[in-house]
Amino acid sequence: MTKLFPAIIDADWNIPWCVRTLGEEIHFTELLDEQPDGWLNSLHYYRNDLPKDNHAIYDCGAWSYRNQYTPPIDSKKAANEYNEKANSGSIVIAPDHMLIDGVDIKYRQEWNRQEAVKFLQDCPNHLTPMGVIHGITLNDRIENAENLINAGYQYVAIGGVAGLGGKMLNAVVEIVETIKKAIPTETHLHVLGLTNLRFFKEWLRIGVSSVDGSAHTIDAINGKIVYYENGVKMSYAASKTPGSEDGFLFEIPSISQAPECDCRACLTLRKFGKDTRQSGSKAKTIGRAFHNLNMYIKEINKLKKAHDDQ
Repeated sequence: MTKLFPAIIDADWNIPWCVRTLGEEIHFTELLDEQPDGWLNSLHYYRNDLPKDNHAIYDCGAWSYRNQYTPPIDSKKAANEYNEKANSGSIVIAPDHMLIDGVDIKYRQEWNRQEAVKFLQDCPNHLTPMGVIHGITLNDRIENAENLINAGYQYVAIGGVAGLGGKMLNAVVEIVETIKKAIPTETHLHVLGLTNLRFFKEWLRIGVSSVDGSAHTIDAINGKIVYYENGVKMSYAASKTPGSEDGFLFEIPSISQAPECDCRACLTLRKFGKDTRQSGSKAKTIGRAFHNLNMYIKEINKLKKAHDDQ
């Protein structure tokens, strides 16, 4: 069954900020109706307050150095940081360099290959190494996946597909399904950055082991309040307040059409006089992100149950 690891960064609802803003200590997990299977943490956006009894995946923050010729991290540095920061039993991703337009692709492919091999030796014993599958073509990706498996990886992640997601659903599904068929059935297959409900249905069908994503936060920042109706994502615009923290002086005030919600995120914020359906402050935006996550977890749990009942 596909497991969900929402991305969470250091700026998302931490205790010091919470005390300053609300005058009370509230851990971010208290904003959730149901807990996810685990969390995606990062060495670049690291936070140290993940639940100790919760599974976690850690990455190196490849997006943050995507435009640098040589990454500021390598296998040994990553292993040392993971050793200091990752909970025992966590999955830790080998250093990788994104294959993007305008870069030396061959250099990055070779760098990825070498660091992945080194990381199997450098990874601390109490952590589980995960290699990242990159490639320009589908054949590149299959070859890369096979190389990682032959090197000794039992956990692999498909990278470089999140940017394709919105426009190329069928192509992304084909990539993931083809790789799934090309690797041993017992191999843990993770998809980086694609948790959209349309994709999650496919990941359940294909047998993807786990996924991560931050759509709940991105939607919140863009002023979207998300609900699901009969399996369809419905987005409502948050109200705008001219002159507010995230509003402009010339904007016309608006009232959100989103229904009032009684999820734990919305109830908690309302207790402090803050409505997640409104723009105007970081607290409302972050609260809206956790509202969105509550709605998403509820919906994928329905999908999981339906999949189990088949």
